[in-house]
Amino acid sequence: MPTDFRSVAHASGGDIPTSLLEAFHSKYGVVAFVGSGPSCDAGLPSWPELLRLVAAAEGLDHDVRRYVDSGKFIDAAQYLAKQRSQRGLQEQVAQVIKRASVAPGPLHKLIMSLPFAGVVTTNYDLLLTAADAPHRFKLPITYRTSGLRYHLQEPFVLHLHGHVGDPETIVITRGGYDDMLLENEEIRQFMATVFHTHTVLFVGFGFADPNVDAILCYLDHLKVIGGSTVFALVPSRSTIDLAYDEALRTREIGRAHV
Repeated sequence: MPTDFRSVAHASGGDIPTSLLEAFHSKYGVVAFVGSGPSCDAGLPSWPELLRLVAAAEGLDHDVRRYVDSGKFIDAAQYLAKQRSQRGLQEQVAQVIKRASVAPGPLHKLIMSLPFAGVVTTNYDLLLTAADAPHRFKLPITYRTSGLRYHLQEPFVLHLHGHVGDPETIVITRGGYDDMLLENEEIRQFMATVFHTHTVLFVGFGFADPNVDAILCYLDHLKVIGGSTVFALVPSRSTIDLAYDEALRTREIGRAHV
């Protein structure tokens, strides 16, 4: 397994910006911002699939289908929480993911083998930590972890939306997202510091998640995004997605082709 990003770039025949390669050797380094891509590749359900499975487990699949089929995923989660409870929904999400019992995939292993200064992920699963064979990273943290700023001093894995090891931290409803971003000053400062001091590389992101976009909008307002310090990993031979391309351009996110 390669431990140098330059070797990954060379092996893939991709086009990696020099500033991104050099950032791995800078004072603060590079933080990976990991989306659902690696976990879906490993066999875990996508966001709509997760909602369908949770609804089926609660006997509410028929009621939730109309939300999911129309892409109203947050509305589906809101409905499930209202019919059961916020805590019940969090527990059921954790159980569905745990029952999948998949092992870390190649992308998880590759991410954790590279010299990232830290990892931020929106995933609920703990596959990244399971893939960290050398135990270089500390135990996973969440937006509820106290003293978040101190974790910037060592390799960290932040589950921005919580994780299955602590179901109460799972953020899945509109109110949960609002509380995490609007009411939690510590997580806002942590994310602002990450983007201000580190180079950030998005991996496995489609940039269609409105909650992630809200975070990026907030960071953009603080003027900590752009300036050749934020990149998205893009397959060299992928079909051009106009919406994806517009999202990168709007947020001034550079491309790293592999």
